[in-house]
Amino acid sequence: MPTKGPEETTKFLKLEFLKCENWHIMNTVQRAYRYRFYPTAKQDTILSETFGCARFVYNHFLRVRTDGFYQNGKRIGYNETAKLLTDLKQQSETNWLQDVSNVVLQQSLRNLDTAFKNFFQGRAKYPSFKTKHGQQSARYTTSGFRWKDGKVYLAKMDAPLNIRWSREFSGRPSSVTVRKDAAGRYFISILVEEEAKVLPVINKMVGVDFGLKDATILSNGEKIPNPTQLRKAERKLARAQKWPGFTSRSRTVARTGRTNSHPVW
Repeated sequence: MPTKGPEETTKFLKLEFLKCENWHIMNTVQRAYRYRFYPTAKQDTILSETFGCARFVYNHFLRVRTDGFYQNGKRIGYNETAKLLTDLKQQSETNWLQDVSNVVLQQSLRNLDTAFKNFFQGRAKYPSFKTKHGQQSARYTTSGFRWKDGKVYLAKMDAPLNIRWSREFSGRPSSVTVRKDAAGRYFISILVEEEAKVLPVINKMVGVDFGLKDATILSNGEKIPNPTQLRKAERKLARAQKWPGFTSRSRTVARTGRTNSHPVW
């Protein structure tokens, strides 16, 4: 049997390496784990400032990109807005942007850029301005937070977040997103890359029949009931939105925010 030459051996090894590398990539998955947390008074202040700055940057550059297109016919992309943000932070009127993590501000620009891409590709409507009412959010990538001893430290904060760990995860977080809902509660979503579980291949098929009494009936006899909890949640939300005596918009938003956040499955 003829032996492989040096070049053929090198090509063979590269091919085998790529196979192993692709297998590893295909067998990893990114999962987001959501938890509730309780910030201290100082952390609450920092987060409120962070939300406000992120919203300001998003709205400011939405206006810049809109005016640039309609007034000059120019499409302004992420790289140009990132340079303009650096200049904006140096101006005396807006130097307060330096008080929060620059990572969050950059992510706000990326979110805006994604919104424009979705619009131009026909997947979404034109980006709209963000409001201080309703849910607020801020995303931190690896340079904007620390993961130490199973605790999350956000930029500009000395103490870790007081997170209610409702379930465990493996791997190291690659980014975290902090949200404050309309009811004033804080949640954190931790994005982690984990090994995907490879399920065994089963050469079997099952038929699915949709019904009224049961949501679905499988050919193996298994019945999946209708989501009654969803209908109950929808009725509860409708009542919350029409609650008598709630003339204050903020109180109504808070009430519906609590209802919306409850899981129904």
